[in-house]
Amino acid sequence: MVASDAGINNLLSASLVLAPTFTGDDPASRKSFIGITVNGTATANATSGIYRFADTVKTNLLLNAKIHSIAYNGAYLVAGSYETTTVYRSTNPLVTTPTVSTSLATKGPSGDNRTMVAWLGSSVVAGTSGDESAFAKSTDNGQTFDDISLIDTVITNARDVAVKSDGSKVYLVTDDGTDTSVWRIASDWKRVFCQKGTTDFIVRIEPSSASIIYLAKKGGTTIYYNSAGGAAAWLTRNCVINVQDMAVESSTVAYVLNAAGSVSKTTNGGGSWAAAIPTTLASGATIASVSAGTMLVGSQNGFVAYSTNGSVTWVMIPQAIGAGAGNVQVIADAGFATNKLIYASGDAPGQNIMRWKIGTSTAWTDIFNGVFIGGIYGLAMTNNILYALEYNGVTNQSTLWRHISPAVDQVVTTEWTASTTTATTDPDDANVALNAAPQALKASASKLWAVKTNGTNKLYSYSDVIMNVTITLLQPADGYSVNINSLTGIAYDTPFTWGRPSVATAYQLLIAYDEDFLMLVATIPVTMNNTIAYVMVGPQQVGAANINFIPGTVYYWKMRVTLPGLSPYSEIRHFTIESLPDASAQAMVSGQSGMVTGTNPAFSWNPLAGATEYQFMLSDNPEMTSAILDTKVTTTAVKVNITLEHGKTYFWRVRATKPIESDWSALVTFKVAEKPAEPVPPVIKESAPPETITLSLPAQQESLLLPPSASTTIETPGYLHVIVLIMVAALGVILFLISGRSPRQVFAFARRAERSLGPSRRIKTTGTKPVKPKLRRDTVKEVPESLEPPEEAATRLPTIEKGKEGAAVVFAAKSFMWMLAEEKGTGEEQTGLSEGEQRSLGKKLAVKIQGLTRRENLYIKYPQDAAMLLRLWAQYGSRDETNRYLTNSFKSRPDNAIRLLKCYLPTAQTDKEAPSADDFTREHYDNIAEVVDPDKVYAALTKVFKFKVATIEEITPVKPADRNLAFKFMRLHLQAKGKG
Repeated sequence: MVASDAGINNLLSASLVLAPTFTGDDPASRKSFIGITVNGTATANATSGIYRFADTVKTNLLLNAKIHSIAYNGAYLVAGSYETTTVYRSTNPLVTTPTVSTSLATKGPSGDNRTMVAWLGSSVVAGTSGDESAFAKSTDNGQTFDDISLIDTVITNARDVAVKSDGSKVYLVTDDGTDTSVWRIASDWKRVFCQKGTTDFIVRIEPSSASIIYLAKKGGTTIYYNSAGGAAAWLTRNCVINVQDMAVESSTVAYVLNAAGSVSKTTNGGGSWAAAIPTTLASGATIASVSAGTMLVGSQNGFVAYSTNGSVTWVMIPQAIGAGAGNVQVIADAGFATNKLIYASGDAPGQNIMRWKIGTSTAWTDIFNGVFIGGIYGLAMTNNILYALEYNGVTNQSTLWRHISPAVDQVVTTEWTASTTTATTDPDDANVALNAAPQALKASASKLWAVKTNGTNKLYSYSDVIMNVTITLLQPADGYSVNINSLTGIAYDTPFTWGRPSVATAYQLLIAYDEDFLMLVATIPVTMNNTIAYVMVGPQQVGAANINFIPGTVYYWKMRVTLPGLSPYSEIRHFTIESLPDASAQAMVSGQSGMVTGTNPAFSWNPLAGATEYQFMLSDNPEMTSAILDTKVTTTAVKVNITLEHGKTYFWRVRATKPIESDWSALVTFKVAEKPAEPVPPVIKESAPPETITLSLPAQQESLLLPPSASTTIETPGYLHVIVLIMVAALGVILFLISGRSPRQVFAFARRAERSLGPSRRIKTTGTKPVKPKLRRDTVKEVPESLEPPEEAATRLPTIEKGKEGAAVVFAAKSFMWMLAEEKGTGEEQTGLSEGEQRSLGKKLAVKIQGLTRRENLYIKYPQDAAMLLRLWAQYGSRDETNRYLTNSFKSRPDNAIRLLKCYLPTAQTDKEAPSADDFTREHYDNIAEVVDPDKVYAALTKVFKFKVATIEEITPVKPADRNLAFKFMRLHLQAKGKG
């Protein structure tokens, strides 16, 4: 007999279970357990409970507990409650005094009552009745349960989602308008928490492990805490402020933001909360944890504040991200530890994505081209990619925007890509509103997550299929050398190949002069589905793939996928275009030197590989104007029937014209020997008798002595000295530029003019430019290929001393500059050069300066005067010419760029003081830009130093001096380009 029936009205529930070893004929094995629920008097009701029978011996395990079901597996006993969802459990049901405990209050089966329990292997399963009832399972002998099936609930509202950083765990918060549920998916979905009679919760986790969970009621102080990923008991916490948003920093540290803009902090998992600290914002909308002690807060009216000391103090950014921005989403860059960049946007229509560098920025930088039609309800960053979730309240659709390099983005960017929902995205609703507050977008390693808040609420995930794409570069190998055509000097086309990622259908190949890709050479689109993707690039290709590679130049390249979306870039590789071979056009006339004795010489040169026709030119001036002979031949020698003048200097050059035209050879200078003197006839002298000559002396004259007269001094007004000096300089320039005088004559004239200038003397010159006599031109005769060059072959022998010619040009340039400077300072009454005269002289001077460059490097030969010479050449000649000349000099030797920079350093004040990079200013940079494209200087410097932008921006000076000067130019260049 279990209990007396006294006072019992009826038996509501009864359950019996036998021990697995029970046998009827063995009294020792006859063990059983009974659970009952009775209805009657108080005394009778107290008999409800759990009983054990060993044969006929009864033991009370639990009284005054209404039991609906009971189960025993031979070791553990479990029983289900009749009136609630409590599960009773005993781990020692066979001992003399067994102990009975219950499932955890917040981790029992969900529902109302009538709990049925059973053993399923080593697990306990339970079924309940009523609202939120479910089929639940326990893997810890009935201590905790998760609802896994047959759940009697409705997901009316999807409130929030939290995701482990690797995407292996997802927590979803829902409610039916009355009761709240928390769902978790690892290998499968299960409900890990159910709380009746309360709604509108947000969920936050410690993202690396996802074991620490906070379930916070928005607008309230209640927070449920779980330290075991929902498997352990949920503990009830109470914050000191109402929850607007929450951020978790670590397993023990978390922060709560209220709507007033204050923050409270816990350091013990929510066990206690510190007093709220104002952020200095007028309101609070969102809060984000960046790293230990570093927090970001967005307001409800467009402002952002941050703390770097764990909410002890806060700093408000004084500028709003935009007028009427609304609730601000704010997030840190993936590289925040070093770059201090943050991004922000608002949920009001017409906003942008803004960037701020903490400690540096003075204004927000817009990095989105245009404005959003809707509002931004979430920002997320993973794998260095920035995502922004937009909801358009007019179309009732949502758009996920992404950018793979937001740290260097600008407002003009086209790098943003978008994926927008449509009327067919959701099978139940034409509209898709992904706008849950306070933060709608969450990110894991390979997916983005958001909850749909309209119609049938759901959880959406977006797989960024190219987020983790890796492009395997194949050819050219890193450091590969591209051959050039020895005849044409043009590089051959080069194949670029790479392995195709499975999802990719289009790519973008970038080629640049520098490894930072600040100086792009080409951006080449490629559309291809081949397993090995490829594109040919070079001078024979068309479109963007047509690149005339420069011999001796290093190029850098990288790839990325563009469809179905932009991927991160591949590794960076470099290749080199080989230098021009020695057997170039310049070497065709190498080794020719000497003097010609005859007036009808023959000319020969070294063959250029592959050439079938040559152009030969002979002239009496180094500019090769008014050519004496300009002809084409098919051999490597030519003899002309032209009589050259004795004692005169001539110049010749040659180039290949077929099958492709080459550069001109080096200029050959030769001199025809002086004409031999004619023989003098002999003189015959006859002896004669000497003659006597008598001279008579005149009478001696008297000397006339005059007394000294009073001295008279004639003073010349000062401005006349200026006029005279200007005229002397002008005449020197004119004689050199117009009269064709030699440098020695120019200097001699200048010296004579200076000596002859008395206090009242003036100099006046007249005359016209001498006309060169024209030589008689006869027929041209080609010399057969086998003809040996005669001993009288034309050779190099300059008649003008280069040093003096260059000095004359420098003197003329200085005089010209001095004249212009003096005229500006002498007043309106000064009569100087007219504008036309100035322009005419300047052009002639530019031609002379350009002529110097054919023989020597201008800024290496004349470093003190190079800046002046280049400026005059560019101003009165052509800036294109100076740019081309300097660029070509950098190609042959990139370090020439440093030599050019030194020419623009100011002159040292003392002999002991050397100019440094600190003396190089923006004015000097602008002066260089007047004669050459600064990008070309930058490209040359990158080939010398291989520096990166981060290094250039270092404050500490870099030695040696050349590197320091190069870096100073680079900093100024980046500032000028708007990238510094």
